[in-house]
Amino acid sequence: MRQRPFALLSLGLCLVAMPAMAAPAPKSKPPAVAPKPVEPDVTGLVIDARDLDYEPRMSPALYDDGAHNLLDGLSFDPEKVASDGFARWVRSYNPDEPNPRVGAKPMILKPLRVEGGDRLIFSAEDGSKLKVANSRDKFIDRMRILILY
Repeated sequence: MRQRPFALLSLGLCLVAMPAMAAPAPKSKPPAVAPKPVEPDVTGLVIDARDLDYEPRMSPALYDDGAHNLLDGLSFDPEKVASDGFARWVRSYNPDEPNPRVGAKPMILKPLRVEGGDRLIFSAEDGSKLKVANSRDKFIDRMRILILY
């Protein structure tokens, strides 16, 4: 009977010498790609208050018709407000000509009325649209507002 290397016949086991296996190659990470800047859906806010007898103010108040403050929870840099103003007041606006203050894709809203001399009142639907768009694109936070008067 021929003997086999590493054979343990009495236990019924056979040991076989195997060549060492190479460790798997480390997985390489794909090269880091800078995320593509996301274009905002809304670049600013145009408030058309021309027929409401509303005069320019340092900080206009924006409410919906349910008495909810649409600016609640937002904070603004006082120095930026003092230097640039919360909003730019204009007598005319052409949506076909992008304005640097509100960009190329502003949301245009018309208030329902003025209350107390300084509150612009919007419909609940417009107020909701405004809050959702600003939470995503932050145009009010950056005071990208034109008010037509």
